[in-house]
Amino acid sequence: MSHWEDKKQPPFNDHLGVKIEEWRDGFVRISAEVLPHFQNSQGAPHGGFIMSLADIAASFPGVYCPHPDRRRFASTLSLNTSFLGLAKTSVIYAEGRVSNSGRKIFYSEVRIFDAEDNPVASCQGVFRYRGGSESIDGVAIE
Repeated sequence: MSHWEDKKQPPFNDHLGVKIEEWRDGFVRISAEVLPHFQNSQGAPHGGFIMSLADIAASFPGVYCPHPDRRRFASTLSLNTSFLGLAKTSVIYAEGRVSNSGRKIFYSEVRIFDAEDNPVASCQGVFRYRGGSESIDGVAIE
């Protein structure tokens, strides 16, 4: 069992069916199934669904916390997404990496692809740590 499996995730992530495949300082890999209510009128993943996954995958690498009873928080300042192609599978993956960070701000890059490794989207995000979340030790979960 991975240490993050016991950490409660935001309800929106649960609604999207986000599964954390791998999570460590500066990196995350998540996946989600493209259910019918996440599809556009052409049956492809809706752009808002893809952007939501991009936002999650861009923020998680910067808020990693190895302590099971602690957490880190950040707010999205900017999120730029480029759509590259249509997903050909019902599951899509996103890999996010911190590309640079300072004391209060971090930058991330995300690549989203389907289960056959076809590119779906790329994203760049800018995030601001919330108070107490600047350190990898995070804050106590209440």
